[in-house]
Formats: sequence, C-alpha cells, structure tokens
Amino acid sequence: MKTRVLIYSVLFFLLIPAIHHQRISQAEARSPKFSGWITYWDFDRGIASIAAQPQAWNDIFLFAASFDENASLIVAQKLLQNQPTIAQMASSGIAIWLSVVNDLNVNGNTILKDPAIIHRILTDKKLRDHHIAELIETAHQTGATGVDIDYENLWVKDRETFTDFIKKTGQALHANGLLFSVTVQPKKGPTQSQGSGAASWKEICPHVDRLQVMLYNQHSKRTGPGAMATLPWIKTVMDYGTTQCSHEKLVPVLKISGMKWKPGNVRDISFHDATRLAEEKSVTVARAPASTGSAPFFSFSSPQGKATVYFEDAKSLRQKIHSLLIQGFTQINFWSLGPHDKRLSRHLAILKSLPPPQGFCTTR
Repeated sequence: MKTRVLIYSVLFFLLIPAIHHQRISQAEARSPKFSGWITYWDFDRGIASIAAQPQAWNDIFLFAASFDENASLIVAQKLLQNQPTIAQMASSGIAIWLSVVNDLNVNGNTILKDPAIIHRILTDKKLRDHHIAELIETAHQTGATGVDIDYENLWVKDRETFTDFIKKTGQALHANGLLFSVTVQPKKGPTQSQGSGAASWKEICPHVDRLQVMLYNQHSKRTGPGAMATLPWIKTVMDYGTTQCSHEKLVPVLKISGMKWKPGNVRDISFHDATRLAEEKSVTVARAPASTGSAPFFSFSSPQGKATVYFEDAKSLRQKIHSLLIQGFTQINFWSLGPHDKRLSRHLAILKSLPPPQGFCTTR
C-alpha cells in the first residue's frame, strides 16, 4: 500500500506540480473512469488506440449516426461492418454507446450540426415518436448499452420542446434497458446564444445518466489563436455546471487535438499532424503558462501570412485531467481517439490502476 501511495504521489508532484492535495473521507474516494469517442472517419485508428491500452477505457462512444432528409437515422457503414470488433470490446467490459449527431445528409452532401432537422423532429409529434423509437432500435441493433445525443447549434426557441424531448427520450430508453447521455455545448451561465442557450442543463439533468459538457473551442475562428481550453475557463464552466446538475452525472469532455489558424482559414489539426508540421517547418514548440494549462503552440510563415497552431499533448491533458479530478469529476470523456498523443492512454491506465489514497483524491 505504501508503494502505491508513493507512486501516486510521484504522479501528482512530478507530472502536475501545480495541483494542490485535498483530504476527503474514504466514502468520497472514487477511482476515475475514462471514455472516448471513435469517429466513423477515423474508425481504424480509434479502434487501434483502444486495443493498445484497453485497461485505460471504461466507455466508448461510437460517433456513427446522423440524419437523412426525412429525419430518419443513417448509421455509418464503418460501424455496421465492424460489429464483431465492437462486440469484442463489449465482452472485455467496455461499455458501448451509440452517439447520434444532427448532421444532415442530402444528395451526397452533409450539413454539419443542422438545427432545422431537430426543429422538425421537436415540433412534429409523429416525427419525434418515430425518432425515439429509431434510437432504441438502432442501439439494440448495434449492441450499444446506451445512447448519446449530440445535437448542437440548436435554436434557442426550441429550448422547451428540446427539454420535453429529453424527458420523453430518457423515459423510453430507460424502459428499454438503455442508458442515456446528452452532450451539450459549454457555457459559463445562462445565455440566449444559439446552441448553448437551447439546452437547460438543470431541466435536462434529472432525465439523463450523463450530462457531457464540451470543454473546448474556447478559442476558435471567432476569437483568434489560443488554447482549446484554459484551466480557469474549464473551472468556470464546470462550476456553473455543478449549480445545475450533480457531480455524479456531469461528465467533462476534453478535446485531444487542436486548431490551426491562418488568414482566411481555421481548421482542426490532430496531435500527429501538429507535431509533424512543427518538424517540417523547423519551428520550436512553446507552451502557454502552466496556470492556463501548458498548451503547446507554434507559429510559422505561410503564403497567406502568419499561421499559428495550438494543440493538446499528454502534458497539457494531464494538467486538465488532474484539475478536474480535484474538482470532484471522476468521469472524463475525450474527443476523439485515434491520432492523439499515445502517452495519454498510458497515463490514464496508470491512474485507473491505483486506488486513490487519502490526500490525493477528488473532492466536492
């Protein structure tokens, strides 16, 4: 036992010097649980990352269902073609979730995060009931133990009907032996903004098993270059979350990639591509201050002008993970697995393998 306490102490002091330890009762101590999304467009690398460190993961979210123009679900062929692999993961003790996003597929084109298709469903009882039934049927067909809905950029005018939809969906899923998760966009308080303003966390919370809060894109095309999420920003968002929902249901979501900004173009970039780009450009990777989360970043000259890249690696993610654990959040989800820093998975496996001794545990 002393050896385990010493190892855990080294993890905190060596890897995350800024973390303060707080004592709690044994009843409050809980081992962390980690989950991650696997996307249909990066399915093979996502599966490989799970296979390389299976002990790191408790839940896997299969980002593989969207909508057609009739508001019916479309399941990615990659998921349907790999049912044996998914079943094998489930048999190893990993919980499988079907994650549904409001992307609309029309004539071979995709409209990302379309609020109109969800508005149609919310305001048409027949469509709504059909959609709930489809969620149940598709979850059973794919071997999922739960359904996660990730409906983003919804209209604020749909707030009440969305809450009612969540209530009815939760009742139906639970009655059919399925768990229910809702993934929401971040906010620091009440807002009328499209997307984050359409979801009432307090009203949604009683009807779900997980309320997953996206803790990323603090900096984006609208703001200019910066970290995906800073520690103070994360704390503010999750502090608000605890006034709306319990710690047990709130699940922070960390982005494990990054963004590249250059004049007229902002896009996501993976850890793998970011580090390779830094090598190609022969530039030094710097870090943001530790107080903000130590996000790695670099800049270089491009034909369009100055380009800047911020991304996440194992060190910056460790800081966020330990900060969240100390705030009392013992379930953490990651978007998305595959081309991420593989040292992260090893760190998660270590955290899970050690019982959280007093003095180095989460607190409320």
